[in-house]
Amino acid sequence: MKVKDVMTPRVIRVGPEEPAAVAARMLARYNVGALPVCDENGKICGMITDRDIVLRCVAAGQDPGQTPVQAVMT
Repeated sequence: MKVKDVMTPRVIRVGPEEPAAVAARMLARYNVGALPVCDENGKICGMITDRDIVLRCVAAGQDPGQTPVQAVMT
């Protein structure tokens, strides 16, 4: 068996310009702790985690509804 045989065919991802609040809702909806951040061509440009959102956005006093993912992603 190969890894591709057990992989999910549709990867849940978020764009770098999306608000952090959108990423947080996606993390909750799909019950995951991290999402790949992909540009308009599908190229991975980072990862966003629940920890990134909490520490770099919420705890820093930024508005998750106005803060883009690219400002807080890893």
